[in-house]
Amino acid sequence: MGGFTCSGNLMSSTMNGLVHEALLEAARSVLRASSIYELTISKIAKEAGLARPTAYRYFSHPRDIINALTEELMRELEDGAVAIDDADPGAAYARTAVTLFTADSAVNRQILLLAGDPA
Repeated sequence: MGGFTCSGNLMSSTMNGLVHEALLEAARSVLRASSIYELTISKIAKEAGLARPTAYRYFSHPRDIINALTEELMRELEDGAVAIDDADPGAAYARTAVTLFTADSAVNRQILLLAGDPA
């Protein structure tokens, strides 16, 4: 009887994280196939296989998803920068940024362009 049990909060938190990541991955998929200006919550929900109201619980506007993708990208860059142990840290940082930004260029190019747009 000593099986593992999961509290409701832990299960809910895990599920929230999975849904959040599924929505971000669906947004990436939509961005790879179209323009950032065609990104809608409906398209993202459909791509993720989720109901539209579920997607809206996580992100109320496509810009919110772009912000989340931008934050994720910048976090990856910061993590890479912390790991730099190089005689020329500036050049190493630039290499890390180029590698990261070009890894999924169809997505990253669009989110970086929109992230710089104050509107």
